[in-house]
Amino acid sequence: MRTKRSYILILGFAAVLAMPLFFACANRLIGRSDELRGAGYSAQTKEISAEGILDGSVQSSWDGWISEHIPARATLLKLRNQGIFSVFNESPNAGVLLCPDGQLIEREYVYKYEKIYPPATEQYVRDECDRIAVIRDRLRAEGKELYIFITPTKPRYCEDSIPEQIRKMQAFPDRPGNYEVLTRVLEDYDFEVFDSVDYIRSLTESGDEVMQFPMYQQTGTHWTWTLGLKTALAFADFMDERSAWSFPQGQMIIGSTDTPVFPDADLYDILNIYTRPWGNYFNADIVINEKEAKDAAEDQAGVDSRPDMLVRGGSFLGQTISPLINHGYFRRSMYLENTKVYSDDWPDGGTFSDYEELEPALSEQLKETDILILEINEAHVPTMSFGFIDYLFDHPGVFD
Repeated sequence: MRTKRSYILILGFAAVLAMPLFFACANRLIGRSDELRGAGYSAQTKEISAEGILDGSVQSSWDGWISEHIPARATLLKLRNQGIFSVFNESPNAGVLLCPDGQLIEREYVYKYEKIYPPATEQYVRDECDRIAVIRDRLRAEGKELYIFITPTKPRYCEDSIPEQIRKMQAFPDRPGNYEVLTRVLEDYDFEVFDSVDYIRSLTESGDEVMQFPMYQQTGTHWTWTLGLKTALAFADFMDERSAWSFPQGQMIIGSTDTPVFPDADLYDILNIYTRPWGNYFNADIVINEKEAKDAAEDQAGVDSRPDMLVRGGSFLGQTISPLINHGYFRRSMYLENTKVYSDDWPDGGTFSDYEELEPALSEQLKETDILILEINEAHVPTMSFGFIDYLFDHPGVFD
């Protein structure tokens, strides 16, 4: 096996070395020297330069030309990725780490969890919490509520899968991690905080049935539907205990499935390979007693008394807050997940890059909303709430 791998490496290296000559000759034969020139070519000689090969500009020019002129490029790319995955047991996508036990984990999340990237400073988190306190007070003055929803990342529950050489790369070993900084600072504030990391810990200690199912799929970066919905229902109970509003009690049903349910294979999908996704997959859903839901949604006059809600967060909302919206826990809602927005103004979804692009719908929703939820994922503590906290703090008029 080792000899076979050596031959493959030698042949592959030889092919890479020969590619400049191949493309140069092919280029001359088909008369496309101008199309391939680019930054990697000398303006005077129109030849491939060593500097261009080293800085990657020649390869970029080739890639652009290949995309336009070589048929079946998508198939060739998939075959190339499959070879890297099957022969060398490595991830063909630089952003995805393939662990020895088959776990796929985003490198960004690994580097943040292992403190290869710098964790958030206590002062930064405290400054953001001071702004949240001002926002909370503005909401309270209007009879509105604010909740903080902390979500985890996969490396926390797959530490044993992370290669030891990566775990040794810690650049900030003496600093507390993002989650530790956040939870320590939050102790100094009287916010309503639902910490799903702490909640999952309680499930593990109690031997809850849901812990018999995967917490994270090997092929995905988000918690599974079983864990996500379990957490969503617990968060709804948390709000029901503390809110002036009432929420129905939901039950969760779990079933097996032959194919991954989105996003259980989102990391596998970006590998772009032929191998079938691996692992046992499950689906889950929420069931609510219709009478109980009606009682929670209507007051004595029969008027819809469910709260309006606005949520801002990342993709871990997809298996938590989004299902609560879809099962009628709220009357009207605005849902901001990463760069996506859903509301009455964007029923089919839309995208945004700046909060000003959401105006005036954002301000109108904030004036009507009864509950504001800020999801903070532990990996994104250094960019808490994607600037939304700062936007609300700098625009006090949106609450009037």
